[in-house]
Amino acid sequence: MKRGIVICLALALFCQCLLGAALAEEAQPRFASSQAVAAYLDEEGISYRLDTSTEEDVFIRVFAPNEAEGIESIVIGAYVDDEGVDIMTGNLVLADTSDMLKLYQGLEAVNEGAAFVRFIYTPSDGGIYARMELPYVDDGNFGRVVERYMFIAGRTVDQNYNALAALA
Repeated sequence: MKRGIVICLALALFCQCLLGAALAEEAQPRFASSQAVAAYLDEEGISYRLDTSTEEDVFIRVFAPNEAEGIESIVIGAYVDDEGVDIMTGNLVLADTSDMLKLYQGLEAVNEGAAFVRFIYTPSDGGIYARMELPYVDDGNFGRVVERYMFIAGRTVDQNYNALAALA
């Protein structure tokens, strides 16, 4: 009986490995810009996930917060196509919209201290997001630039999350 269980577990593990390999092969960068990003991240051994189910190739990285309280991770997505990259977070906090002037003044105060990254309120879902844009320039350093800006976005969210949470 134990031998049968071991064989079943081994088969399940083998199937899972095959499925994982098949899924990994499906997610290949489709644009020259995203190929440059993937090449740089792979060369540097930087962990990421690639999602090709949208119009853009989406590189997803997860950062551990140092200063932000109440969150376990900061997820940054780089939406890459042949024109450039939008680096964005998901919804960081749901904004308190009972006093819109206070909300916009709070966002303005946070944005004054944030270089490159802009925190924006989106009325469609009431969320506050971090966002930045870069054009694609085929100069051999695009992958490095995207990686640095993803890091900067993660660090900026970490440094400003507590102030953003106060706007919720």
